This record gives sequence, C-alpha cells and structure tokens, in this order.
Amino acid sequence: MSTPVQLLNDSVTVTADAAGDAEARIGPDSAKGPARWTVTRVAVRNEEPSRRGQSPVPTCNVYMDNAGPNDLVDGTYDGSFDFSDCSLQLQRGQVLIAVWAGAQAGDRLTLSVTGTKGN
Repeated sequence: MSTPVQLLNDSVTVTADAAGDAEARIGPDSAKGPARWTVTRVAVRNEEPSRRGQSPVPTCNVYMDNAGPNDLVDGTYDGSFDFSDCSLQLQRGQVLIAVWAGAQAGDRLTLSVTGTKGN
C-alpha cells in the first residue's frame, strides 16, 4: 500500500535588516506534518512588486542545512524575483536556507518551495 502524497507549497517571509541582509529557513517541521519533502522548485522574491528589479537589487544564495560554501544549492544575482527548478530531498530536521545580501533595509523577502510531502 502506498503512502499518500500531499502537495508542498510553503513559504517564509523575513525582513531585511539595516545592512540589507536577511535569512529565511524552511523545511519539514520537527513536531508535525509529513517527515519528507521533495522540493521541485525554489523561488525568492521581494513582497513589494514595485521594488522587484529596482536598485538596490539583492543577491540571494540558497543552502541546504548550513549557510556554508559546501552546502550551496543555488544562487541568483536577482534576489528580488527569481526561481530554480530542482530535485531536493529534505528529511525532518533538514532545512533550506536563503541568505539575501544587498537589499534595501525593510524589504520583505520571501523564500517559497513547491513539490510534494510524504512520510
């Protein structure tokens, strides 16, 4: 008998600090929900449409589990609006980390993931 699969469509929004930096984390919750995510798309955006592509345009790097060079999944020069198709498996306790730099202080920045959830 196969395990039911649920659609994954989740996001987290953070605010850029005075230096224009921000960090968002997302992954299977440690206390509830399915234990495994298969992520097929990662997107980053600025929540204010009029700020997308406008100076200063932040960069954004996405990492798995740790924000270090060996854990880099993808990066973009336009952290105000970009996406990447991928195939990433996250187990409970693992996270994707988006790190923005060079944004305007106060920018509301979102990391979104789509795919499937399962046990």
